[in-house]
Amino acid sequence: LPLLAKRFLRRLKLPNAEYLFAVATRGGSPCHVFKHLDRLLRRIGRSLHAAYYLDMPNNYLLYWDVPDKDQFEKLDAAAAEQVDRIADHVRQRKPRDGYEHGYFALEHVLFPLLSVMFTATRYFGLEKCFEAEAACTGCGLCERVCLSGKIAMHGKKPVWDSTIHCGFCFACIHFCPLQAIQLRSTKSKLRGRYHHPRVTAEEIAGQKDRLECFLDPEDARMAGG
Repeated sequence: LPLLAKRFLRRLKLPNAEYLFAVATRGGSPCHVFKHLDRLLRRIGRSLHAAYYLDMPNNYLLYWDVPDKDQFEKLDAAAAEQVDRIADHVRQRKPRDGYEHGYFALEHVLFPLLSVMFTATRYFGLEKCFEAEAACTGCGLCERVCLSGKIAMHGKKPVWDSTIHCGFCFACIHFCPLQAIQLRSTKSKLRGRYHHPRVTAEEIAGQKDRLECFLDPEDARMAGG
């Protein structure tokens, strides 16, 4: 689960909700996001009635290149159809299991182990690898779309605060108009850039005011690990 989603769920109270559903986007890989979500809901005595995955273009540029136009159009059309089906299910309050049911070793050993490793190491120190190249003009767009509040402009250059957890959304990379933001010691410079064409930087930046109550400094700080 994204860090902001975890903070939101820890504050959530649902005493009268009759039907709880969740929708998660993903790049096509198996994941356990709904199991994590259900664990948090159980703390308030609730659980999901329905869960849905929505497969979208993968822009995790450490391992994959971004989709080309044809790939995006196919994925986008399929996602639009899936959204309609999800909406129909939700209107009818249908139950649906969105959990993965794969091989036992993958689901109960490998994926949980990887999750622990990624969380404990912050993706093996990845959040310390962001940097802006000389092409950066100091426009500040990366700061505006960073929902974790990790980026601040200093001397017309972005600086990533090492004491604040990164959400690994890569919005700073994919919205940079000059592709000036890279991840050191990776192939990020050779990868393309992708964000959904109907999601603007202004919309993402506009979420910050609404999310301010979830930007808990004590949660965000890395003191003590």
